[in-house]
Amino acid sequence: MFNYSIRPEPLISGVLGSSGACLFMWGVWAKSEGASYFLFWTLFSKAGTGIEIVACLDLVSGIFSGLVLTVAASVIIFSGYYMSEETFNPRFVGLVLAFVGSMLILIFSPSLVSMMIGWDGLGVSSYLLVVYFNNAKSSNAGMVTVLTNRVGDSILLLIIGLTLMGVGQGSNWLAASSEVWAGFISLGFILACFTKSAQLPFSSWLPAAMAAPTPVSALVHSSTLVTAGVYLLIRFHGVYGCWGVQDAAFSFGCLTMLMAGMSGMAENDFKKIIALSTLSQLGLMVACIGAGLVEVAFFHLVLHAFFKAMLFIAAGFAIHSSMNFQDIRRMQLLPWEVQFMGGLVFVGSASLSGVPFMSGFYSKDLFLELASNTSMLGGSEIIFCYSACALTCGYSLRAAWALMGKGGLLLRAENLDTRSKLFWVSPLVLWVLSVSGGWAGEVLLADLKLTVMPFSVKALSLAILPAGVGVFKLGEASGLSSAKGIVGNMWCLPDWASSAPSSLGLASGKLARSVGDGIYVDSSVSGAWDKALGAGSSHFWFNASFVPFFGFKAIFLSLVFMGL
Repeated sequence: MFNYSIRPEPLISGVLGSSGACLFMWGVWAKSEGASYFLFWTLFSKAGTGIEIVACLDLVSGIFSGLVLTVAASVIIFSGYYMSEETFNPRFVGLVLAFVGSMLILIFSPSLVSMMIGWDGLGVSSYLLVVYFNNAKSSNAGMVTVLTNRVGDSILLLIIGLTLMGVGQGSNWLAASSEVWAGFISLGFILACFTKSAQLPFSSWLPAAMAAPTPVSALVHSSTLVTAGVYLLIRFHGVYGCWGVQDAAFSFGCLTMLMAGMSGMAENDFKKIIALSTLSQLGLMVACIGAGLVEVAFFHLVLHAFFKAMLFIAAGFAIHSSMNFQDIRRMQLLPWEVQFMGGLVFVGSASLSGVPFMSGFYSKDLFLELASNTSMLGGSEIIFCYSACALTCGYSLRAAWALMGKGGLLLRAENLDTRSKLFWVSPLVLWVLSVSGGWAGEVLLADLKLTVMPFSVKALSLAILPAGVGVFKLGEASGLSSAKGIVGNMWCLPDWASSAPSSLGLASGKLARSVGDGIYVDSSVSGAWDKALGAGSSHFWFNASFVPFFGFKAIFLSLVFMGL
């Protein structure tokens, strides 16, 4: 009937989707029972010793794993349409499944040691997916992504080592240095999660990773890699309470929201606008956790994954159908199918903006109200949060308006063949979850008590939408879309991320060269190094042409070995 039915994507998507539904219902049942379950598998047993695998099944792991599998099923269906002309499409599907498997290992692991396997697998598989297109842009983006995430891997390994060292030294060591030990653990844990979730100052890799295929963006940048750090913060929310680290996480989350909102208003690339909106929502989740609203953060994580994956799929379809144009100033599509896809973009943008009775409204509005009513926010932080939410409304409306209504270069989309009929299942499932996802709050927020707040706080949160419309109109009138410099370039973070390591390596090499030249000249005059090292050896170690190379490579190799 359909040529598409002979492809493996529908079967794989069916298995993933049904498994995701079962795990989601398991999480709901575990919540109703108020229990957590640990499953043990013995892989190897010999002479009284063995290797066991332990999996933790509770509300958080069940719902989050069901979410990941549901989004992965929709993305694989979409990839069958988007990647249909790719020669190595089976390899792409295999990489996606490896990525999903690494995420499941991270979700179900009960300890940091076993989580590290999935954490490292996410970094490797995400790098292979980002560099799937063999060109210079993808290679550069993949290098920025893997090196930034490698910093977090190194810090997480250091945390595991400190923890094991503290346990091995016994209770006396812990009693003597518990505050310092806990402070280092808190700081390192937050930094490791910041690298994975692209919080300031590690935000530059997320927009750069848009060089990956759009199905990868729909999966990686909605519910998996970028939320892995947030998931760890939720899982271990009692670990990072020392040295004011939790308050710092709240402040950095607010700053990330503001930076992403300002950059989104000045961006014209459709995929990068959605990536910056992801960055803004990640900042919101981190701010929720910093304010102590862990349940609200997890609630927003679940809702955000649905409508953000739908946005990426709709954007990929629109880009693919308009001769691969990504500039919103040149995108306006004619056929009714594409206009319907534009409607999906509008629904996703409405959820992202927090329009009442859309899924994003329930979590975002709840965070602003609870944080404001309990005086968790200072004056500047209130301004940052509400300004960032208004900017989110502004650039979401700008992108939807550019796709659906504003005049520009009209591009007639390609004719849809029969293969795309099955494709509609992917965005429609996510559309239903994006519209009706607010019911999940009945399960995830069942422990929250009724809060009575003054009318001024409620009116302030409702005023975000008209403020966002005003930001959109102001940006159109002032030409903010063409702004460059610090506002339109993520506060110059991409430039810093690319130039700082290079400058550090070159400066270290220059310093090593100058020191080496001085030692070599001194050894030629006095012969002291020749006597200590043997005749001719100083010429090898401190030759002017060898030292700069050695200095730069030593720094690079030290960074690599830190992550091994």
